[in-house]
Amino acid sequence: MPYVLPPLMIVCEGETDKVILAHLVQRLLSTKFIERRVEIVPAQGKAIIPRMVRALEARLSPPSIAIVIDSDGNKARTWSTVGTKLPKNKYSIVMAHPNVESWVTTGGSKPRMQPATFTLAHLAEIVDLAALQQLHPEFSDLVIAVTTVRHP
Repeated sequence: MPYVLPPLMIVCEGETDKVILAHLVQRLLSTKFIERRVEIVPAQGKAIIPRMVRALEARLSPPSIAIVIDSDGNKARTWSTVGTKLPKNKYSIVMAHPNVESWVTTGGSKPRMQPATFTLAHLAEIVDLAALQQLHPEFSDLVIAVTTVRHP
């Protein structure tokens, strides 16, 4: 019998992140026998995320919202830009370092020629989740956001 958790809304930067996250989230839920409705919404850019999150608060409480952003190789700059508008104690914030694509590709950065989205989706289906947590410790923040209930 699966555990049933309340719905979760994940706000990410773009469509590619959405595709990768959808596959990773589904795998996390199924491996932990959790039933949860998760909606992933691309903001079409990092700068839009704070406004989108505030708009979503009209229908969801902050603990039901998770945010996945890319560090773009500079965690401090990203936190100074986004962290002031989105307090970490209010939301589940996951900072992919350097980006979400690096979770499923080798080399840790965006490829020069962006692979087709279906390729990244396929990689998200086959990546070793335990190895991913070892290589990218921040992935654990996504695991926690997806598989637990955050309390205000």
